[in-house]
Amino acid sequence: MLKPGLTRFILALIVIIYHLSETFYLGKFAVGCFFMLSGYWIALMYEKKYSKKENTLKVFYISRLLRIFPVFYAFSVIGALVVAIVYPDMFISFHSLSLMEKGNVVLANLFIFGSPDQKLRILGPAWSLSVELQFYLIYPFVAFIVRKNKQLLIAATVFFFLVFLWIVYYDSAAFEFSSLTYMFLFLIGVIVYFYQIKFSNHSKIISLILFIAAFAIQFMVPSLKVLCLNGHSTYYTLMSIALILISIPFVISSVYNPTSDRDKYWGEMSFIVYLCHWIWLIPYYKYISSGTSFVTKCSYALIFTVVTSIFSVLVYKFVDRKSEHWRHAWVNNQA
Repeated sequence: MLKPGLTRFILALIVIIYHLSETFYLGKFAVGCFFMLSGYWIALMYEKKYSKKENTLKVFYISRLLRIFPVFYAFSVIGALVVAIVYPDMFISFHSLSLMEKGNVVLANLFIFGSPDQKLRILGPAWSLSVELQFYLIYPFVAFIVRKNKQLLIAATVFFFLVFLWIVYYDSAAFEFSSLTYMFLFLIGVIVYFYQIKFSNHSKIISLILFIAAFAIQFMVPSLKVLCLNGHSTYYTLMSIALILISIPFVISSVYNPTSDRDKYWGEMSFIVYLCHWIWLIPYYKYISSGTSFVTKCSYALIFTVVTSIFSVLVYKFVDRKSEHWRHAWVNNQA
């Protein structure tokens, strides 16, 4: 079975393929799996490392911010330069925004928080980082509740799943990209950690087969395929969540598989590639249209892949590795 780092990297690639093709409708599925795995890893790190510190909350929050923001800012700068070249009018239009909209732009691009549908978000995938940060914010409270009664964790997961269904049923755009919508996925990962849930190989195989079958049906039935191609449809959202739930045995089981230095590298690169690819989608989308030939699309996709890979490696080496070295040193020096 897949190792943890490679699993996250494959999920990042699925998101990239989804954005490139706009027909490979597993983007929301991949992000949801990220959230679920994040719930597990945050629970593990908090219990094994952060809870041992004298000032747990301070170390936890600062460490999480240092993990995300250096890379986020690096790609934001690169992205701003690309946008300035490809869509210069985008910055000019900033002056025509209302005060509320301008504030939203600042929140989204400097502090990640902010509405994902605002007009000037440089890094599109940052909406998921906003959701992730919201989960970090409340996780210490979750850990406190779990220590009191683990069964409350299950009750909370059911509650937030019902909240998700309510948001989808009423098609509430205000909550579409909030932690309220995805909290139950994080909590599933937390449940797996605290209850040490493990699946048999038989269960993993059945899970994988069901996932492939469910995914294939969407392509085979034209009416379902049309619904899936609408990335904001209720059906697409429910189908994505159904695929996530079906895939739990083989996706979440990766956390128990032994890792290696190479596998850790893939895991670290998943975050880098996930942010980096959006920058180069900006010129890609501008020059690719519905009438573009298949050969031309492949040529642009190849250029996109090469450029994304180069910048991912550069940011990984000169930003991520250096900031991570400093972050780990800082955490280890805390009493």
